[in-house]
Amino acid sequence: MKMLDIFLLVFSSSANNEGNFYFTENQIGIYLMLIIPTIIMIALLFYKVGSSVNYRKNTRIRTEKAEAYQVVKIYVSRMEKLMQAYEMERTKLQEANVMLNAAHFRIACLKSVLANHQETTSFNFFEDVTTPEVLKKRYKLLSAAYHPDKGGNLAVIKLINQQYKAAALLHMASCNHFSS
Repeated sequence: MKMLDIFLLVFSSSANNEGNFYFTENQIGIYLMLIIPTIIMIALLFYKVGSSVNYRKNTRIRTEKAEAYQVVKIYVSRMEKLMQAYEMERTKLQEANVMLNAAHFRIACLKSVLANHQETTSFNFFEDVTTPEVLKKRYKLLSAAYHPDKGGNLAVIKLINQQYKAAALLHMASCNHFSS
């Protein structure tokens, strides 16, 4: 039988009915056979809709958890790489500090040797100069030759500068002495 036939059979009143009964026993059985599974199906549908909503929520939560786990995994791998780079740089820094301390020790030793060594400042670069023009010319030649930017020594250029100033003052004093 088709569903429409069953529906019409259940809900139609037959002329054969006796008394106040609208349904016969067969019709009540069919009615119950239709109503009970329908109620069960409706209950299952409501349960399925509820579980579907829960399933969607759970799926969304599982998806978010998986994404969060992936993000954490990425950050952990980045942190591991940063820690490796940090350790490499820290090792390089420690090695550089050891080298720097060794250089400081070497400088201290050399300073000690220089302190015990007597400087030979008795040499005068401008001893035989007689005129201010020759003095300037000699100073320019010496400063060009011994300048630290051209590979010269800073101590020597300082000595040249001091001796030039002293010789220039001496020449100025002698010129003033002869003119007065």
